[in-house]
Amino acid sequence: MDKFLKSNFNLNGDKKKDHSQINNNNLNNLKTEKDEVKSLLPWVEKYRPNKLEDVVYQVNVVNALKTSKITGKLPHLLLYGPPGTGKTSTILAVNI
Repeated sequence: MDKFLKSNFNLNGDKKKDHSQINNNNLNNLKTEKDEVKSLLPWVEKYRPNKLEDVVYQVNVVNALKTSKITGKLPHLLLYGPPGTGKTSTILAVNI
């Protein structure tokens, strides 16, 4: 059994692929594709805060949400305000 596990073949007799070395060309292609996808996103999606700490100008709201996240007790919330004030972005940053 040890001999089989150390061999370069799988159960089907096919040669095993070596995933320990990533081809730099493939890695560069992935970065390029990721940049291309990011360039197609709307501005709001590109620059949306990823973490609760990234939300700005909402100190009271961020502190309340951090406390709720730590305690595990999230009260019912009603977020209101004009478009573009960060209601959706703030809630999405809590989930991440």
